[in-house]
Amino acid sequence: MNGAVLRLLDANLNRAREALRVLEDYARFVLDDDALCAGLKELRHELASATRSVGAEAIVFRDTPNDVGRENKTPAEMLRRIWPM
Repeated sequence: MNGAVLRLLDANLNRAREALRVLEDYARFVLDDDALCAGLKELRHELASATRSVGAEAIVFRDTPNDVGRENKTPAEMLRRIWPM
């Protein structure tokens, strides 16, 4: 697999794990559902395990300093407020 595809997979596998973590936190803090929280945590760990070999291969292709999208900003990003408002 080429480096560009591996970079894409690396970024999006991270996003998938983060999304599962958000769902896990929602089940924990909002729904107060221990079983759902545990199931989502298990799923997150299964995803990490199932993609470990791709992740290990992909991480060497990370190139954050030269990422062409790194400096892309939107006007809203420049107006962030400090919490709490």
